[in-house]
Amino acid sequence: MSSIKDITLSEFANLSYIDLPLSLDEDLKKGVKITLKDLADSKIDYYLDREKSGEISYQEQDILNVLKKCQSGEYKDYIIKKYENGNNKSGFVGYAIETKPGELIITSRGSEVPGESADKGWEDWIDNVQISTKYETDQQKAAKDFLNEVGL
Repeated sequence: MSSIKDITLSEFANLSYIDLPLSLDEDLKKGVKITLKDLADSKIDYYLDREKSGEISYQEQDILNVLKKCQSGEYKDYIIKKYENGNNKSGFVGYAIETKPGELIITSRGSEVPGESADKGWEDWIDNVQISTKYETDQQKAAKDFLNEVGL
């Protein structure tokens, strides 16, 4: 029986909006074990500063809450098995997180609001249009490839 709860899935959906720092991504690709504590340690200060300033958004508050669980709570020992960031290509960003041997949570983020520069964020919206005109979109293909690579 799975130990994964619905609340865990909801919280991990928020994690997908955090980009893995380049140094951790490089270590992961070299086979170094990266935990959610490592991710939280590298990112939590930004969200704590936003909270302290009173400028934190609802989504950022949700991210901060899950980062706290990743830093010192029940998620700290969970292992990032795979990470892919194709945000500027296919629009797909995903994590494969091992909660215990043989149990993975796959979390990914969807469409984002396009950035201030014309070349950031539009790939998601282009993908949304392609859904109505193509059998498989670039983002769907990237997600399928990601799942195949982690063995699902």
